[in-house]
Amino acid sequence: MRFQSRYNIVKKSGLFDERYYLEAYDDIRKADIDPIKHYLKHGWKEGRNPSEQFDTNFYLETYPDVKAARMNPLIHFIKFGVYEGRKTHSEKSLEQQPKQYSKLTKLIQVIKHVRQNPYLIKKFINETKNFGLKNAIKKVKAKSGIKSSTILTTTKPKCTFQYSGKDYDIKVSVIIPTYNRSKLLPSLIESWREVNKVTRYKYEIIFSDDGSEDGSVEILEAVKDLPIIVLKNNHGGAAKARNNAIRNAKGEKLYIIGDDIFPNPQIINQHYEKLKELPICKAVLGEIIWHKDLEINTLMKHITELGCEQFSFNAFPPYGYIDFRHFYTSNISIDREFLMSEKIIFDESFYKVNFEDIELGYRLSKKGMDIYFYPDAIAEHYHPYTSVAGFCRRQQIAGEMALVFKRLHQNEVEWVVQVEQISTEWKNYINHVSKLTFQKDFKILEQIIDLCQRLEDENLIQQYDLEKNVSSIYRVLFRFFYEKGVIENSYQIDDTIVQKVFAVFFIPQIQEYIKDIILITHLESIDFNTDFAEKNDVKIIIEVDNHISVEKLHKEYVDVMSDILIRIKSDAKELDDNYIYKPKSGFMLSVNSIKQAILFLKNNSVDSILFSFGLVDLPYIGISKDLENNIIYKNNGMSIEDFKSKRISGKVIRLISETYTTKLNIKELINQSVDDYGYWNKRNSGYIEEGIISYQSTPYQKNKKIVFVFPTFLAVGGVERNTAEIIEALKNEYDFVVVNFERLNEVLGSLHRQFTKTCLGVYDLTELSHHDGILNYLKILNQFYKPDLIWICNGSPWLEHNLSNIRSIFKSSAIVDQQVYDINEGWVRLYKEKNQNLLSFDGFIAINSRIKNIFTNDVNIDEKKVDLIYSVMSDEKRDKASNYTRNELLKKYNLNSDQKYITSIGRLAYQKAPLDLIHLIQKVVDRYGEEFKFIVVGSGELSTQVDQLIKKYNLERYIVRLDYVDNTYELHLIAEVIIFTSLYEGLSIALLEALSVGTPGISTDVGDLATLIRTQK
Repeated sequence: MRFQSRYNIVKKSGLFDERYYLEAYDDIRKADIDPIKHYLKHGWKEGRNPSEQFDTNFYLETYPDVKAARMNPLIHFIKFGVYEGRKTHSEKSLEQQPKQYSKLTKLIQVIKHVRQNPYLIKKFINETKNFGLKNAIKKVKAKSGIKSSTILTTTKPKCTFQYSGKDYDIKVSVIIPTYNRSKLLPSLIESWREVNKVTRYKYEIIFSDDGSEDGSVEILEAVKDLPIIVLKNNHGGAAKARNNAIRNAKGEKLYIIGDDIFPNPQIINQHYEKLKELPICKAVLGEIIWHKDLEINTLMKHITELGCEQFSFNAFPPYGYIDFRHFYTSNISIDREFLMSEKIIFDESFYKVNFEDIELGYRLSKKGMDIYFYPDAIAEHYHPYTSVAGFCRRQQIAGEMALVFKRLHQNEVEWVVQVEQISTEWKNYINHVSKLTFQKDFKILEQIIDLCQRLEDENLIQQYDLEKNVSSIYRVLFRFFYEKGVIENSYQIDDTIVQKVFAVFFIPQIQEYIKDIILITHLESIDFNTDFAEKNDVKIIIEVDNHISVEKLHKEYVDVMSDILIRIKSDAKELDDNYIYKPKSGFMLSVNSIKQAILFLKNNSVDSILFSFGLVDLPYIGISKDLENNIIYKNNGMSIEDFKSKRISGKVIRLISETYTTKLNIKELINQSVDDYGYWNKRNSGYIEEGIISYQSTPYQKNKKIVFVFPTFLAVGGVERNTAEIIEALKNEYDFVVVNFERLNEVLGSLHRQFTKTCLGVYDLTELSHHDGILNYLKILNQFYKPDLIWICNGSPWLEHNLSNIRSIFKSSAIVDQQVYDINEGWVRLYKEKNQNLLSFDGFIAINSRIKNIFTNDVNIDEKKVDLIYSVMSDEKRDKASNYTRNELLKKYNLNSDQKYITSIGRLAYQKAPLDLIHLIQKVVDRYGEEFKFIVVGSGELSTQVDQLIKKYNLERYIVRLDYVDNTYELHLIAEVIIFTSLYEGLSIALLEALSVGTPGISTDVGDLATLIRTQK
């Protein structure tokens, strides 16, 4: 299921409480992340709750089938759990909640009210048809006793099947496909004799033989005291055998069971009577337990209770409904007429056993079928699983048949089979391991299977209490074979590649468990040393504490897996061309920061990197909790103490989007002098400034057209905010890569975090090199991403001097320039001088009509190359701010509800004339006293002077100073008016925002501001 579809399902369901999520998780609120998007991508995996009534961890732990499927629990509940009667929280958490109607309770009452009042049904349908579901609910809820309610829009299909009403002589046809069961059939027949003694209804047993060669047919034909019919088929699989039996059946109901399933005596009575109680479209599933004569090993317990790869009865609500995935043809009954309404019964395109029953269940569910779980109708399964390798093969077949299921129903069943997800992950896996070769014959997969088999055979699991360890291994092992079945039947893939994928991506998840087992049992150890050759392509090895962290990083770093290796921490010494990163306490760099480090290390020769988080500048560095989180070493033999050695070289790299907790003076760590660009003990050669060293990564595989954005730097300003909003609006159509050429400081602030959320990468090139290295980095990034468009948003002296180089490097890309923000000042000079390098670009954006006139009339640029594009605003932020009352917003910013406020929002730089603003405020205060107070928002090179002037004029009580506000609409809704004192301006986003919510603006006559204000009037 695509992300947008999942988003819409959750949004429309009404079961996600956005206000609760933002209040409960302060980090999400501060980061201004869409709460639903966060929950769908990350929040549920982190155990966060979408509302007070939904406990994510409770749902996953209570229902292991959902956990095993790696499905978002809220999505599962909306689509299936609500109909299956699954709980969303524990009784204890219920007691802690205020006694009020939950949304689910309201939903159920509304639905019940419609069902119990037939006169409402037609009205409800007509309202839905003519005015939409929302209005229909409003019409009903007024009569339901609930003051407000939200209904799930992911409604189950209704049963439209019309029963014939025929009175059948035979009430139940028992369907049993069989193949080579001569040893088991005599005892199975005895169990059916016990059924026959107590059955109250006329029935038939149809054994459909699938071409047995062991005398099974003769055994069945010899039975004369039971109503048995024997059908003989050529060998063609269980689906074909079942179909033949069903087509020959004469019973009102069908009871489908396996030839290794032993029924309890009342089984026919139970199934028939329960089916008669239920609506015609419902199926009944009885419970299946292991046969009493079997010895249950850990493998059998795992597949039915722990991992639930075969059955998951322990997760079902007794006497409740479950979804089509559990249409187990081992102990299930259904109306024959309803089943035969399908043109195809069991689809015989499933050429091996697996998924053919679930696929039929899926088609029936679209006609309104639910499965009623009836635990009283119990049957015993006589199928001893003693071979670990055998069950691995079963899982591989399941993956193979999942492809058939997916081919038949496409994206509708992707959430069940996860074929696309697996394919995407394995493309990255294969791309990574194809560069690696084993130095020796390496069959670790077989070694692990053999280890598990020995543990089972010698009863060592019970002897040493290893069930948890072994089950954890089984979970990963069986998942791997399922994925193997998908991949090997999707592509031609060599077994050595499969072995490498298992060694690199799956072993880290179970390595700890295996080591513990070997340590406890003293069995032969397994050599986890893969001895990969060609390791020079792996530039960063990331070592973490446990397999959970390995799995998490694999998901987060999927875009860079060809350049990193993730493993559990060890003391092994690595080759010289590998770097080691060993973060502590679960710390994780963003994928964008990892990309920065990879880009640097592939093109520079240093012994270490010392990261500085945030905008902290030398001689200080920003540290996050533990210093190890800030260091990448050349090899595993290095430590922090080596930094004081004159032999160790390194580079300080600021990662601006990361957060620091403390500052450290670099002199406390490094005895050597550090230059202005962060190098120490710099060698004579091996740096990007001297030329491209290498970049061996496979070019990025495009899914969309790629746009390079050159904002020069991501300070907090109107241009940057406008760029961010445009990228946010277009991110579903294009992929964006932001490249910066100038260094930031704490005074200017940064919008890095906003850009890293929406872009493929944000590269700060002057954090990685001198200006002399920028062109070389641009060549590398061009080679890697192959951008379709270069969008230049802001100029700089360096850029001015390198316009011809930019054109040369990106000769295969279109280049669009959007750097003129005033008709007299700044970049417009190059246009007026008719700079030919600039005019060689492919397109030009004017942000107001005056600038467009200069382009077309003064510079004579072809009008076809010029677009007038005004600044954009965020409707999402406006809507979010509008959800609050003015008093709530005043409280949020700790402002007086009786006070009138005037706002000014903009970078505190020469262009905005902030010192003139303070002089103006002084005059307003002198004249009006405390009638008005001012909110001045912004940071920049004049921040210090502004604060000094406020203090000089004793204006502290009249001015609220804020460096940055993420959602400025909130201030517009507070303000009486917004004011601008700019010396020059293109078209202020802040003014557009203010006017859009009805807040008037006062401005100097610059750019198109005056035109806009007059138009607004």
